[in-house]
Amino acid sequence: MRGDETLANKDVAIILLTSHDEVSIVDAARKADIDAYLVKPVMPDRLGKRILDAVNHRKGINSKPPRSSEMSWTD
Repeated sequence: MRGDETLANKDVAIILLTSHDEVSIVDAARKADIDAYLVKPVMPDRLGKRILDAVNHRKGINSKPPRSSEMSWTD
């Protein structure tokens, strides 16, 4: 999505929701320019935080990529 310049909504925040938390998947997601990463099962408080993280990252408020400690629903 990020690489396709023809998309009208290419600046939409992207949250990767997955059951995998392997380092290789996290690294691939970072390279794909996701805004937040969430591992299932999803806890409601973490989902809300990730949505805010993703929107803020896309707006440039927090330009840092997600850290490994932010990858798990248990953090």
